[in-house]
Amino acid sequence: MITDPILSASATLDIVPGVEAQDLHRDDFMWQKDHQASPDGYRMGSDVTLGLLVAGVKTTKENGGTMFVPSSHLWDHSRRPRVEEAVAAEMEVGEAFMFLGSTVHGGGSNVTEQSRPVHSFFYCRSWMRPE
Repeated sequence: MITDPILSASATLDIVPGVEAQDLHRDDFMWQKDHQASPDGYRMGSDVTLGLLVAGVKTTKENGGTMFVPSSHLWDHSRRPRVEEAVAAEMEVGEAFMFLGSTVHGGGSNVTEQSRPVHSFFYCRSWMRPE
């Protein structure tokens, strides 16, 4: 069933100096989404969630930029990510990073002296109960 998305949650995620990296994960795990690898690539309509992050400050790997694993939305649920596969979503103030809920990602560690606020908006299918 394909439906319009609804806002599930929004918050400002502020990674302060000294915070360690978040474990890599998929956001759609809370809905027990089972991922099947497809030899034909991405299956349109298979995702149930979508994330949007807007940088409140210049966001870099050093200040805790979100780490994501390219193409991980195509993986089977049994495939586990390796930290070295992740890259930082670096952004200027006001730029946005949008990702599917099936994409493996996690907040990075902040090794700088400054906070890193990012404004987050998470969407789900309208037939799902928001967070």
